[in-house]
Parts: sequence; C-alpha cells; structure tokens
Amino acid sequence: MSKEENTVKTVEEEVTPLATKPRKKRKFSILFLLNGEFLQKDYFLKNLPFFLFVAVILAIYIANAYYAENKIREITQTENEIKELHAEFISLQAELTEKCKEYQVSKMLIPTGMLISDSVPPRVINVSIADYNKIY
Repeated sequence: MSKEENTVKTVEEEVTPLATKPRKKRKFSILFLLNGEFLQKDYFLKNLPFFLFVAVILAIYIANAYYAENKIREITQTENEIKELHAEFISLQAELTEKCKEYQVSKMLIPTGMLISDSVPPRVINVSIADYNKIY
C-alpha cells in the first residue's frame, strides 16, 4: 500500500503546485478603456499614426459605400424612367401611324373643306418610248 500512496502523493504533489500558482492580472479591461488609460500607454502613442491611417481608410470606405448606394438608386430610377418613356414612345408612334394613313387624313380634312373626296379612281396613262423620249 505504501507504493500506491507514494504514487498518489506524487501525482497530488505534481497537481497542487500548478493549481496554487496565482493567476496573472488581466491587463486589458473595460474600465481600462473607459477611463482612457490606454491612450497614455507607449504602445498606443507609438502606433498613433497607424491608427489614424486606419481611421481615414475606414472613413473613405464608408463614404464610398454610401456613394455607390446612391449611384445604384439613381441608375435604377433612370432605368425606370427610360422604360416609361419607351412605352410612351411606342404608344405615340402607333397613334401617329394610325393618324397618318391616307384614309384618316382625308376623313379629318373633308369637314374643313380643304379636301374634296373624289369618287372617280385615277386613270393610268400609257406613254410609248418614243413619246417619252420626246418629252424628256
């Protein structure tokens, strides 16, 4: 039994020195941030230009994101306006095509008296080549 006790004691002796070591104090805490002590440390002061550089880059990144979002909104709005104008163009073109037909024009001008409808169809005039050469 002494052998077992010796092994148990050695295991206990090995474990207890590790457990009894005091823990190190935490150097970084919320209170350390809130009271502003970190601003006075050499590490912060030595790396202050780098922190300022990172802050400027971060501000540029945020500004770029806002700029891109605004441009996307403008592009979407312009695309919608183009679609609406294209639809209006197609409908107006269809109306114009319909109103420019000869039948529609004569129908609109007869009541004004500017155009008199002729019920006699036009005749075809045949000209021989010899007569054509005389004329021209």
